[in-house]
Amino acid sequence: MPKIVIQARRTPFLKLEEVNDGDIIIINEEGRLVDDKWGHNRLQMEVMLPNEEVRVITINQTSQKNINTRYGHDTIDWVGKQMIIRKEKMLIGGQNKLVLILEPK
Repeated sequence: MPKIVIQARRTPFLKLEEVNDGDIIIINEEGRLVDDKWGHNRLQMEVMLPNEEVRVITINQTSQKNINTRYGHDTIDWVGKQMIIRKEKMLIGGQNKLVLILEPK
């Protein structure tokens, strides 16, 4: 009997150009920890954009601190919450890069 392989549909990652500074997004799920290329745990979550499209975003430490302060450390409590997008330049790996910062609305 032939082997049937079904690939799960994967939600695309959010790109900087898909959102504007000040946009409101909604957290859709409690997220999951994934290892980055340096072996560090990173939190990834699905979010809904203003146009109602769904994307995956990796939550940086600054955003985690902002959200933890308002909603606590249990990410299940973040589901359905609105976040304001801020685009900021940060020093990453010795280079200034534009990053997304989430702040609770």
